[in-house]
Amino acid sequence: MCVRSFASHDPQTRRLYVYLVNKSEEAERVRVGLVRSALASIVERWELVGRGPLDTEPVWRRSEKLPSREGPLELLLPGTSITVIELEVKGAGALGNEGHDR
Repeated sequence: MCVRSFASHDPQTRRLYVYLVNKSEEAERVRVGLVRSALASIVERWELVGRGPLDTEPVWRRSEKLPSREGPLELLLPGTSITVIELEVKGAGALGNEGHDR
C-alpha cells in the first residue's frame, strides 16, 4: 500500500483535518484509526485527482462520497490522489491530546 497520512487539529474550531496521499496509480481502500465517539460529524471531503503521476493538470474537487457515519471510518482513495477529510470533534479533550504536538 502506497498511502501516507497526516493530520492537523484546530481546537478553537473543533476541526480535525486528515490528509491521505495515495501514491499508487491504483485505488486504495483505507481505514482511518480514529475513535468514532470523539467525532461530532464528517463535514467535507476534497480530492486532488489526476490521470496518473505524470498529469500536470490534476483537478481539485469536492467529493460527495463521504464515509458512513456508522462503524469504522473507511474510504476508497482514487489512484494518484490527495484526499482531505474535514471532521468536527465533539469538544475539548475529545481527541485526548489537547495542548500536545504529535
